[in-house]
Amino acid sequence: MNSLSRNLAFMCLAGLSFSVYAQKPNSDTLTMDQAMRVVAEKQGDQELAHIVLAPIRSLADLRLYMQNNPVNPLNALAPRSLEKFIDSLTFNARGLTSYRTAEIEAELTPRQAYAILSLFGVQDSIGQLRFSGATADEVQALQALGPTTMDGDPGDYPGYRCVPPATCLRAVDSICIGRNCTGGNP
Repeated sequence: MNSLSRNLAFMCLAGLSFSVYAQKPNSDTLTMDQAMRVVAEKQGDQELAHIVLAPIRSLADLRLYMQNNPVNPLNALAPRSLEKFIDSLTFNARGLTSYRTAEIEAELTPRQAYAILSLFGVQDSIGQLRFSGATADEVQALQALGPTTMDGDPGDYPGYRCVPPATCLRAVDSICIGRNCTGGNP
């Protein structure tokens, strides 16, 4: 277990203790494995909520969103960069499966990128990006998000894109959203 996972388990443990103890009434202690399972379940629930609640889950949703919201976070990208970003987007029934990272990393602050990625429910992938203009505090925050999920699966794959039916293939300046690049439904 990496230190990030251990720290997240301990941080989440306090907030989850009542539900955990409710499930194990005869136990007054929780093993690290039990804590990790609880945290991983909660993390999976959060990721699913991000996917389901995202306003943009398809190209049709994106067109409608941009039509109804002429002033939006996507405007932070230069027109040509926005075009490249939109052209790179791939979707399936779960939502966004991959996107181009080059312009986001070069042109945006982490905060601007987070606002854009949140539209697609993939804001967790921001921890995989490397921003050229990030401040020291932003770099530290991005590192805290880390590239790995609680169960050790990286989840998102920088340098890859999602190709149907459900494969992450090598692609420079892209990221494959592993939890979405599957054949299943959310």
